[in-house]
Amino acid sequence: MHSLSSIQILESLGEDDLLPLEYACSWRHYSSDEVIVSAGRNDREDVFFVTEGSVRIAYHTGLANEIIFSDRNAGSFFGEFGAFDTEALAYTVVALEDSIIAIMPYSTFSKTVVEFRQVSQFLLEYMALTVRDLMLPQQGLPELSEDQRIYGELLRVSVPSASEDGVWLIENFPAHQEIANLCQSSEKQVSNIVALLIRSGLVMRKDHSLYILDHGRLRQMANAA
Repeated sequence: MHSLSSIQILESLGEDDLLPLEYACSWRHYSSDEVIVSAGRNDREDVFFVTEGSVRIAYHTGLANEIIFSDRNAGSFFGEFGAFDTEALAYTVVALEDSIIAIMPYSTFSKTVVEFRQVSQFLLEYMALTVRDLMLPQQGLPELSEDQRIYGELLRVSVPSASEDGVWLIENFPAHQEIANLCQSSEKQVSNIVALLIRSGLVMRKDHSLYILDHGRLRQMANAA
């Protein structure tokens, strides 16, 4: 039997409360790169819980065809805005790896939010953070050059390598167009910047990952006046 016990918004619930929710869900396995939700679908009447794997959400803002990306790992969820707002942002969701998704009808989700105070409190705080995160890519852009915005985005999505001291890593390096959308740039300029960084020895491409070999220098370039 699949379980919702790892989902953050539901972790305050006991087994007796979770069981009917688990039965109310349909459970789907998605392969890497498989589309889970398409921006064009008209029947967005579900909330999705990522019980295994990870997904990437592309929010279509309608502002100059801008797209904002957000990755969700196991324990997270998406589609919650549509339960309360029929004109919520259009979005596309793609599995980043093999994933198991629990799909809950809006009616069940809404009833759960009303019935359990801990769930509603978590949802309010989560929505506030989500809105703030959606706004972050827009902050400070006019003060930074195009190149600085790209450097900054590379830094933002990188994490320290677990195996190499001083090296930072971007696993599953995003498509250049994704970075361009976030940075109000062009795919060509992102490609030029990445190529320049590789030639200068600041970064290295390996398989689907980008390794930042001189994190401090790249940070200086991103912050340069």
